Amino acid sequence: MEGNQHRNPKFYVVLSYMRPLFDYVTNQGKPIDSMLALLGLTEAELKNGDRRVSDESVDRLFAEAERLCDDPNVGLHIGQTMRASHLGILGMLVMTCANAREAFDLVLRYQNLIGNGGEVAIEEHGDEIEFSYFPVNGREPYGRHNIEFCFAGWNAQVTLLAGAQFKPTRMALPYPRPENVDDLHAIFGCDISFDAPKACAYFPASYVDAPLFSAEPQLKTVLETKARQRLRDWQGEQMAGSPVVAQTKQAIAEAIAFGVPTIDDIAEAMMMSSRTLQRQLENLGSSYKELLDSVRADLASKYMGQQELSILDVAFMLGFSEQSSFQRAFKRWFGATPGAYRRELKQQDS
Repeated sequence: MEGNQHRNPKFYVVLSYMRPLFDYVTNQGKPIDSMLALLGLTEAELKNGDRRVSDESVDRLFAEAERLCDDPNVGLHIGQTMRASHLGILGMLVMTCANAREAFDLVLRYQNLIGNGGEVAIEEHGDEIEFSYFPVNGREPYGRHNIEFCFAGWNAQVTLLAGAQFKPTRMALPYPRPENVDDLHAIFGCDISFDAPKACAYFPASYVDAPLFSAEPQLKTVLETKARQRLRDWQGEQMAGSPVVAQTKQAIAEAIAFGVPTIDDIAEAMMMSSRTLQRQLENLGSSYKELLDSVRADLASKYMGQQELSILDVAFMLGFSEQSSFQRAFKRWFGATPGAYRRELKQQDS
């Protein structure tokens, strides 16, 4: 059991996302043995980009890279080398989008394919978009190198996909002002404030409709199906063997035919307080909302195979008051409308 926990840590990041860090140090002519030792990996194991390693090791990796390369802006410089391949399926998906709005939507839905220790949020505030990055569940703030790596990396991708004019208008960073900010201003080309509550970059709201260079709608559908399945597999691995998760999902499945249960309803059925249930799920890297969504998706797949049930029947059985809401949720789960999904099932059976 201990070995499995080591392979699938509670808060993880995939190795492909960390690959630019190792490549940068290697290209500087420095050995990476000490960095590999921090992860407990061999150089051969580093080639498995889908492998998940502890998110808590990332700041230590950047500190070691700074020491080896004697580079006080190592995170910023490494981020500039990031490419879509370092973001795995999510990177490839973003490259298929027609505009920034589609890309933002995919980032929000599939960011856990990169890691689950930090969260990206993208919100519109009037004529401005706020892109923020922060640790989940009240965890300790990320170090400066980690934050600058993230923002410089996404900046590099946006430049490739939309052009060099796609720059932030301002940024707010959650650490003290460094002694030298020349590189920050050279890369982002905007005003930057420090000691902020969280790391944010701001863009004109008009950017959400900016066309991207490499739209491939058919490829997007294929890749999104793979991304959705991989995410479901990883979430299952993270929670495998947990009695709390199994009991919560069972209670949700039993209650949902009578309406969408709240966490208070399920906690009462499990004879515990909602606060206790919420805390236990958070300790597993999950949440009540995620489990409710997972149960509804599993039941939707099951019910759609029962041809005697109409699509409206399935929607009501899953607690949706309107068929349109069910349609949107179903497409998010399976990348197809309920009707198209059922037709595909019929073809498979014939």
